[in-house]
Amino acid sequence: MKNETIYYARKCSITNEGMNEGWLDEQNLMYFKYKEDVVDYTLGIIKQDLLNHGIDIKFLPHRSDDDVIEYGYEYYDIYFTEWECETDFQYKEIKGKIIEL
Repeated sequence: MKNETIYYARKCSITNEGMNEGWLDEQNLMYFKYKEDVVDYTLGIIKQDLLNHGIDIKFLPHRSDDDVIEYGYEYYDIYFTEWECETDFQYKEIKGKIIEL
């Protein structure tokens, strides 16, 4: 096994794993490597928003993960992106440890 250094543009706000693609909540600068995490996060925002407007969330209809992600994009500036340029790298992983550059 090599002791290879891997570079990442961002670090997931949930798992703290390095990532070069994933979802970004532009309003809160949160990063999500996994779809399930961005869906849970977005549902939390939707529920809080409804509660803030006095709407009972028990009547919130079930939506597919893709519908939740689309809603996050449309209303909360949460979207999928990729970072490909070396100038985007902010972290490196050495022997399984993420280090900020």
